[in-house]
Amino acid sequence: MSAFLRLLSLPVRLLAYPFTRVFAALPARDQRLLLTRLLPPLCAVACAFACGAAGLALMGYAPGQAVVDIWKGAQIGKWGFRDDFGKILYNATPLLFTGLAVAAAFRTGLFNIGAGGQMLVACLACAWVGAHRGVRGDVAVTIAVLGGLSAFAAAAWAGAHAPRPGVPGRSHLPAGVIALSVLGPIVATLVIGLDALPGAFRLPLAVGAGIAAGALWGAIPGLLKAWRGAHEVIITIMMNFIAAALTGYLATYPLKESAGALIPQTAEVVEGMRIPRLPALLASVIELPPYVQANLSLGVGLALAVAVWVFLWHTRWGYELRAVGLNQSAAEYAGIRVGRSIFLAMALSGALAGATCLDFVCGQKYRYMHDDAFAYAQNGFLGIAVALLGHNHPGGVVVAAFFFGSLVHLGSLVDVNTTIPKDLVLVLQAVIILFLIVGNEIFRRLAERRAAAMARLARGSDTEVRRRAAPEVA
Repeated sequence: MSAFLRLLSLPVRLLAYPFTRVFAALPARDQRLLLTRLLPPLCAVACAFACGAAGLALMGYAPGQAVVDIWKGAQIGKWGFRDDFGKILYNATPLLFTGLAVAAAFRTGLFNIGAGGQMLVACLACAWVGAHRGVRGDVAVTIAVLGGLSAFAAAAWAGAHAPRPGVPGRSHLPAGVIALSVLGPIVATLVIGLDALPGAFRLPLAVGAGIAAGALWGAIPGLLKAWRGAHEVIITIMMNFIAAALTGYLATYPLKESAGALIPQTAEVVEGMRIPRLPALLASVIELPPYVQANLSLGVGLALAVAVWVFLWHTRWGYELRAVGLNQSAAEYAGIRVGRSIFLAMALSGALAGATCLDFVCGQKYRYMHDDAFAYAQNGFLGIAVALLGHNHPGGVVVAAFFFGSLVHLGSLVDVNTTIPKDLVLVLQAVIILFLIVGNEIFRRLAERRAAAMARLARGSDTEVRRRAAPEVA
């Protein structure tokens, strides 16, 4: 039986022979990186497409003809492949943000399944600030002063109950709450007196409000996890339902554009909050269809990927988050505050998911439209697949976001140009994740076995050298 299997695998081994020679010539560190990082997603995608082709054949479809039909359909129209390229960029933009959000939580050993809810509250907060007409200045100042006094009182209380490091019996005022007491009045004045702000200043304030709302929505499960040990998966799922109901109510009643509006939506944001779209930005490089809604937020997402990489791998706080994700007990023994790291990771994850408000509100709809926002928030679940395929690394997340953006567009091409059910693409996404999970475990074991074999070989070589050297010493 083993000889028969070896005979069947002979073509594969012959094709793989050049690659195995190259692999053997690599340093041990690069070999492990290749086995545990690069090969699992590539094999998962290849196996998933192979299973998809086999499934099509069993269902009576011709896989080759389907590929030809999709290829021809992608070229139809005035814009041809440029239309497909623009739509892939459009699909990849929210996946970039949600993939980074899920990956940041995964790196701390947390599973943020609530990115969809964080997106909803962030988009509503951004749209409200962007469309808010403000109140009288004296009211704004009064509320700002009261808010500042309350923040300072909270800071004083926290300082009185926080022991000063290295000085027994002494207390200090934490820097964070001091900053809160100083910035609180400023932020309150800006938010409440928005009428005096031009659109260029309101844009960062509105996006900041959306990011803050997403961070708050993510910090609640983090606080419950750190404080009471509540499981973040259960809490974030519940928060998704709460966010959907709350934003639906607010967009239908108190924040609705007008009583005569037929759908739940807010008023339009001010003109200066509308960010440019890629067809205008890339006009000198490539001519994209003017109806493509991909916008500047794609570049912001790429910049955020770099920022997340710097934060997680080149700062002390990022090191603490990753240490907690690898082993909470060891991290706590090393002096890392595990509860604070959990809270920070979930708040960071929520903030990254909330940053999608820049795309949805400022780049696409220019308002909050609840039905469209609810559909848009489904990208939060797909962000889990993006993070898994990208191995929770910002660089991998960028590649995976564009790959899944291409898959989403592939579903549209399949639906329009073939008789194949569009849902097959959803099955393909699930199969990719299934193969990825299995492949990660297989290649991890292969890497461990290879490392153990190399260690045994090294020990054997050392023993042989000592044995040969012993007579010479004697």
